[in-house]
Amino acid sequence: MPSWMTKKLFGRFYELDKTLGEHGRFEEKALRTPAGPEKYSKPSLLRLRLLNKTGLASFYWDMQLKQNGAYKKRFARPYDSKEAIKITVNDFSLKDIKAFLRKGSLRDR
Repeated sequence: MPSWMTKKLFGRFYELDKTLGEHGRFEEKALRTPAGPEKYSKPSLLRLRLLNKTGLASFYWDMQLKQNGAYKKRFARPYDSKEAIKITVNDFSLKDIKAFLRKGSLRDR
């Protein structure tokens, strides 16, 4: 994220660290500040839903994906269990798979 988007958050963390250094503990007020609201108000939720529907909420992230050539893969699920099974079956011999099913590991490989 650009520095102008994180400046306020990092400033809050700095204040939190400062109180810990000065007093040896976190102040309750300083702990609540970086976390932000636990629940959004109805107007805030309405704004967030509107931003999501128009695509503005994901604009920055999509831009980053496009710059790094990963936009087309944004819905990929490389750790999905079905994909993992395909990789396991293709990467190991039948002997390895039978050993795995018998022992539950491939340590002897």
